[in-house]
Formats: sequence, structure tokens, C-alpha cells
Amino acid sequence: MKETYNITKRFGLLLVFTMSSLILAKAQFNGVVMDDPGGEQEELQALLGENLTVFDFWASWCKPCLNAIPELIEISKEFEAKGVKVIGINEDGPRNLSKVKPLVEALGITYPVLHDKDQSFMERMNVTVFPTIIIVDKKGRTKWIHEGYEKGSGDALRKKLNKLLEAK
Repeated sequence: MKETYNITKRFGLLLVFTMSSLILAKAQFNGVVMDDPGGEQEELQALLGENLTVFDFWASWCKPCLNAIPELIEISKEFEAKGVKVIGINEDGPRNLSKVKPLVEALGITYPVLHDKDQSFMERMNVTVFPTIIIVDKKGRTKWIHEGYEKGSGDALRKKLNKLLEAK
């Protein structure tokens, strides 16, 4: 009887610890609110992927960023059913902000795009280069960072997403 109690107690503590760590890890995105290209406020927490989230930090004046977007659109469609969500984080300043919505429409971006107007989310995620891709898991832990864009970057992202999904 005492042995059953100890196992139950240990399992209960493990369950509490696991739930607490999940809540704390996801809390890093809780309360983060940014505008979409139409000016509507969106809470980042509500947009996260079920398994993984791919953040694409970009700006309208960044040619490599714009070259990466068509591949990100494909990857978003490819991995959506697997619980992966791509979220574009636009870092344009006030001077270029009016270009973002027409650019999103012209490029046919189908995933959510948010504007980090004070660059606080960029700073929180330690982004210093555009474009930067960051994959986080469902617990909010950073699993992969890729800076810049060159041909083949999309393949590297696909490979990493598949590897992370297989590992879970």
C-alpha cells in the first residue's frame, strides 16, 4: 500500500512539474500583442502552432527576406497539417509601414504576418539579422535559428522541421 502511495505521489509531482513547465514556457508569448497588416491587434499566443512555430523576422526593404517568402508560403502549406505554423514578424519602421499590407497581398502571403512596431519581440528573440528564421516547439523553447537566406535555405528548413517532428 505504501509503495502504491509513493508511486502515485511521484506521478502526481511529475504531472504538476510538467504542467508548470508547459505553462511557464508558453508564458513567454502570453500577452505579446502586435498589429496585423490591416491594423487589427493579434495576440501571438493564439497563433502558435500545435507542435512547432516558425517565426520569420523580415523587412520590406530586405531583398533576401522577400526572396525567402515564396518558399515560406510553400512550407506553411506543406507543414500546416502537421501542427506547424509559420508567422511572419515584420520589422519595418514608420517610414515603410504603409508598404507592408500591399506587399503581403502582392506576394500572396497566406500565413499570419504581425508588425513588431517597437522591435521588442525581435529583441526578446535576440534577432540581429534579416531575415532570421526561428523555430520554437510547443513549450516555447527555441529549437533552431537560421540567419540570412540563400538558395537551399527552404530545403534546410524543411529538413529541420521533419527532424523535429520525428523526434517528438
